[in-house]
Amino acid sequence: MSWLLTQGGESVLLAGCDTFRTAATEQLQGWVDKISASNPLAKIKMDGMRKPAEDPAAVCYRAIKKGIDEGFDNIFIDTSGRLHTNQNLMEELAKITRVIKKLDPTLPHLSLIVIDGSNGTSAVRQVEDFSKFAHIDGIIATKLDSSSKAGAIFTIVKKYHKKIFFLGNGESLSGLTPFSPQSFVDNFFEG
Repeated sequence: MSWLLTQGGESVLLAGCDTFRTAATEQLQGWVDKISASNPLAKIKMDGMRKPAEDPAAVCYRAIKKGIDEGFDNIFIDTSGRLHTNQNLMEELAKITRVIKKLDPTLPHLSLIVIDGSNGTSAVRQVEDFSKFAHIDGIIATKLDSSSKAGAIFTIVKKYHKKIFFLGNGESLSGLTPFSPQSFVDNFFEG
């Protein structure tokens, strides 16, 4: 998403808030570097966990404040590493929402869950469980470059009334594409 937005001239601040994977911030920085290399005029920065035990809610608060103060068009908070079966991590997600609302009661403006398109009914369960702790506006379905057809998307859309925003089909900058229902259905039933 960051690449698409910077291609359109918008600025992006990323914040890495992954409790389990301390390398997640470095991975996000790697994407910032790739985007910057592909478009030297792109305004994109990274903020994130600075030490392994840093509170993710504090990181989110700091990043959003920085993004507002520096006039970024978009601020993305990556809270990956949340196992929907781990109560403590899910409570941490709820805390993040409470803390960022202190900056602006309308936050988050958009909340997306990234699901693995090859996970089937597990993806459905993730959406259900995450919805108990955080509002979810929509979905990004990834790993659609495999043989998976991501049929669980149909169940999620119907049962939870969630919009599909993007599909991921690879690890390149252009690997995330805006969701087109007709193209998805055509590809789903192809072959």
